[in-house]
Amino acid sequence: MENIMNRISIWGKICGIGSIILGSMSVIISLIATTLSGIITGIVTAFLGYLLYKAGTEASRYLETLSEDAIEYLLEHFAKYLLISGILLIFSIITTVFSLFVILQGVGSYY
Repeated sequence: MENIMNRISIWGKICGIGSIILGSMSVIISLIATTLSGIITGIVTAFLGYLLYKAGTEASRYLETLSEDAIEYLLEHFAKYLLISGILLIFSIITTVFSLFVILQGVGSYY
């Protein structure tokens, strides 16, 4: 268990900070280019990074204190991360299918 928590602690923080930085960069670039979709995806990416970072910090806290609360909060942050990722996955599948339908309709109109 200690080895797993150590990995979650390290990689949760690294991936979380990386996602926060990339999400923030996306927001800044999208503000300059004035694209709403880039702003939204940047905010979501940064928030997902925040959840990963918090899961990593809770894993660190567990390693230091062996507190059951730390595991509960780690799982809470990870559950939110999975929920948002699942919603985004469903949204991506729906928009991809819709886009393919529109593209195929457009190709069919040429013949």
